[in-house]
Amino acid sequence: MRGPAALILSGGKGTRLRPLTLGTPKPLLPLVNAPSLGFPLALLRKHGCRDAVLCVSDELAPYRPFVSAQKKLGTSVLCSRETRELGTAGAMKNAERLAQGETLFAFNGDILTDLDLTAMLRFHRERRARITIALVPVPDPKHYGLVRTGPRGRVRAFIEKPPSGRSASAKGVLINGGIYLMDRAVLDRVPAGRNSSVERELFPGCVRDGLPVFGYAVPRGTYWLDIGTPEKYLQANLDVLSGRLKKIVPAGSLRRISPSASIHPLARVGPDAVVGPFCRVGAGAEVRRSVLLRRVTAGKDSVVEGAMIGPGSVLGDAVRVRPFTVLGPRSRVTAFSRV
Repeated sequence: MRGPAALILSGGKGTRLRPLTLGTPKPLLPLVNAPSLGFPLALLRKHGCRDAVLCVSDELAPYRPFVSAQKKLGTSVLCSRETRELGTAGAMKNAERLAQGETLFAFNGDILTDLDLTAMLRFHRERRARITIALVPVPDPKHYGLVRTGPRGRVRAFIEKPPSGRSASAKGVLINGGIYLMDRAVLDRVPAGRNSSVERELFPGCVRDGLPVFGYAVPRGTYWLDIGTPEKYLQANLDVLSGRLKKIVPAGSLRRISPSASIHPLARVGPDAVVGPFCRVGAGAEVRRSVLLRRVTAGKDSVVEGAMIGPGSVLGDAVRVRPFTVLGPRSRVTAFSRV
């Protein structure tokens, strides 16, 4: 039996991830040389969900090879394109016609997780919920919307981006984890063709009207990360390399060094570095805790540590790239420079 269909919300422009997303659609930005979108689809597949609709605002052509590859893995992926910005709820409404079934998963495309979706679905059904929201604790919730729950997890209130320093776990408040289960009929409340938000409009409206909306507190030990910034994107690559997401692998085995990359025998590439397709790493160069995207050249005696280097970039000889440096596509760094 196939599990619920899933809507993957990836319609944003990837502004938080710039310059890495200049020229690359955010869902296709690689994690350890595999498209990041493959991770939530692998998770869904593990829990029996083999139908997904990708909500995007980009041209569809770059997605076609990925969609074809997913079909071979047993997942049917359809694309729902927004011709104008529709917001999270508007994107769901726009994609509704392509999704099958009366219960739907919805994923924020920036979320990387190994959440037990089967347990969440069981919770949703046991509570007879119309909407279930995955709730996650984080050390500092100031960038996230909070959810206050009552007995058995029923949602009482939504709090948008609280002041800095407030604990996410204080007084039973957790953040909205960007993963939802909902009855298809809930989308009848969303006006077609209009920009609308699940966080600020749809979900609060359902709570006000007395619909059974529940929060599912993710179990301790569940991996969850919002990879929407360069720093978190680097962390996600390092976490995948360390095996923290070994339960979900997008396709086959991940390769931290692409087979098409050229690494000089005298170069040193650390076990916590990712080297993309057709990269070249010269003699004496060192790459540590970094991500080199497609066709990056690191000249001889260059040192790259804790950095993200965009596709097609060239680092001259003896260049030093400091931690948390982010270089956009086709950057050029002159020999002996420090960035």
